[in-house]
Amino acid sequence: MIMRRLIFLISIGLFISSRAFAQYDLINYFESDVQSAHLKPAYIPDSTLTIVLPGIGYSIAQKGPKLGNIIVSNNEGNNIVDIDALTANLESNNSIRGTYDRPMGNLYFKKWGMVASAGYGWRSDGQLNYNQALGELYAYGNGNFIGQEIEVAPSFSLQSYHEFSLGLAKSFNRFSFGVKGRFLSGVENISADQGNVKVFTSDDIYQLRLNTDLVVNSSRVIDYTSIDDIDISTRGFSYSNFFAANYGFVFDAGLNIKMTERLNLSLSVLDVGSINWDFRTSNLTSSGESTYEGVDLISYIGDTTSIALEDSLKKILDIVETNDSYSTSLPLKIYLGADFQMNASTRVGATFFYESLLEESSIAFAINGTKQFSGSFRLGAQYAYTKESPLNLGLSTALNWRGICIMASSDNVIGLFTPTKYGLSNMRLALAFKI
Repeated sequence: MIMRRLIFLISIGLFISSRAFAQYDLINYFESDVQSAHLKPAYIPDSTLTIVLPGIGYSIAQKGPKLGNIIVSNNEGNNIVDIDALTANLESNNSIRGTYDRPMGNLYFKKWGMVASAGYGWRSDGQLNYNQALGELYAYGNGNFIGQEIEVAPSFSLQSYHEFSLGLAKSFNRFSFGVKGRFLSGVENISADQGNVKVFTSDDIYQLRLNTDLVVNSSRVIDYTSIDDIDISTRGFSYSNFFAANYGFVFDAGLNIKMTERLNLSLSVLDVGSINWDFRTSNLTSSGESTYEGVDLISYIGDTTSIALEDSLKKILDIVETNDSYSTSLPLKIYLGADFQMNASTRVGATFFYESLLEESSIAFAINGTKQFSGSFRLGAQYAYTKESPLNLGLSTALNWRGICIMASSDNVIGLFTPTKYGLSNMRLALAFKI
């Protein structure tokens, strides 16, 4: 059925993005140098002018089946779902989240205790939430649910956008405060909030009853002609339609407080806002109740590139397309941190993280430490707990030489080698100049 195809293609999109594919970014938030600037609107640099060159960051977090295990290639080289791997690791609620971040450049200028900043970058983020019943329906069809009504509606969002940012921060005696506004131009989006898709299979003549109330919105992703003639494609990084449509605005705010000479507290609230999608939009709506005699949905599933649908099944789904504008929110993120300067070269601390998107929330907690080994080299280590993975060991490095800063970090270094097979994997690389 069409919803299953949508879910599969969203998963593939996240999988492909994660290969070049920052969601938690806990270890960078703890850093006190330019490594943390993108997460701390109240960041005050130690130089008059700081120039951050193009960098890269990615993150993928998975709860339940891991994409690297369930998406495999068949003999023809096509991506398919490994049913055994999918069903073996299903939880009551499963999720896949990822972000690919390409900051193209940022500038920080400090004068009279104030910092003005400007930057440009591109970002793609996605999330898929699905329950155990949907995974089992995908694997076995509705034959396993005779006499039961199951709820199988997923929620998902996959979007990419360009952003220009302007920020202002001010340092006072014992605290600093900063705000940043970001003007967005969306490249593409496909999303569905939590709706209703209820499936009931009667034990009498195998009658199927489908009750749906679901809307799938897209901008530049879906080309819909009919239920068996639908093209779904994503562009990823693209300058097509650059700042010509799909506008949005978000803001960030941050606060740093120096409690004592050694103890500091910090707070950041990020990505408060939304994007209005109005270019080449498609709204696919399925609403109402329909029945069909003697059908097992598993028999209507072909391979990953085509799905066989009979006329009678098309009537059950009853898809209606409109072309209205719509809006989506960015994942709201909140960081809360504390750090303590033990001596001239060693800092320790803790970071709490909260994120919310599509009626789902995530929390994470980390314990951090950094050691300055010389005037130019710094090494950081971290233990982090997330709902996707209770054990994550992170590392960060920073080399400062004659105003040149080279930085690399990860919240889970083990996940770097096979990122789609772990609960959490992320990485960030950055290069900056200080004048």
